[in-house]
Amino acid sequence: MILEARPTTIQLSNQLPFASGCKRDCYIHPHDSDLVVKIIPPEKSIEILHANTGWWRRLFQSAESMDANEGERRKFEKLNQTFENLREAIPYLVEYHGQVQTDLGAGLVFRAIKNYNGTISETIMSAAKTGGYRKASLLNALEALKSVRRDGTIYNDVGKNNLVIQVLDADHSQYKLWVIDGINCRALIPISEYVEMYARVRKAKKIWKVKRYIQKHFLPPQSNRSAEVCT
Repeated sequence: MILEARPTTIQLSNQLPFASGCKRDCYIHPHDSDLVVKIIPPEKSIEILHANTGWWRRLFQSAESMDANEGERRKFEKLNQTFENLREAIPYLVEYHGQVQTDLGAGLVFRAIKNYNGTISETIMSAAKTGGYRKASLLNALEALKSVRRDGTIYNDVGKNNLVIQVLDADHSQYKLWVIDGINCRALIPISEYVEMYARVRKAKKIWKVKRYIQKHFLPPQSNRSAEVCT
C-alpha cells in the first residue's frame, strides 16, 4: 500500500485558533489532535509589538528580540542542554516538538494538554470564570510546582494566563498544573538566566501571586465566559 505523503507546509488557514493571546494564536495540529501549533499572526507581528512598546525598549532592543516563537525555541534548546532529561527535570513543563512551516507562517509545535475526557485544559484565569473547579485541589496542585528544583529560570512571565489545569478525574478532585508559556526571559538584563538564587526567589514570588489569585477567584461556579490565553 502506498501512503500519501504529507505536504511540507501545514494548512491552518481553514480552521480557527482555539486560543488567541497577546502575542500568538494557537491551533490544533491538522495531522495530530494531540499537538498544538503556535503562530504569530500579522496583527501581532514583531514590528507592531516593537512599535507599541516603551521607548527604552525600542532604544535597547530590536524588533527581532520580540519574536515570541524564536525566543521560546532558543529557550527550549537551552533547557535541553542544561538538563539531561528535561521531561524528568521539569515534569510540568509542556513538551516541545520543534518547528513547522504553515500557510500562516512559521510555527512551534507542542503537546496539547488535555483533561481526562479529551477536552483542552483551561488556563487558571479562564477556569476562574468557567467555574466548577475545587480550590483545595488547585492549591494542592500548585504545591507540586514548589517541590521541583533548578526550574526557577523558566519563571519569567509564568502566571494565571499561562498555567493550565489538567483535570485528571470526573469529579474534579485531582488536577495537574502545566506551564505552557511565559518561560522566555525578555528583560533587558536577564538576571534570572545566570543567577540561580535570583531565579528561585522570582519563582517563589510568581507562585505566591498565583496562590493569591486562586484563593481570591475560585468561588462557587459562575456562568461560562471565554478568556484569552496569553501566548
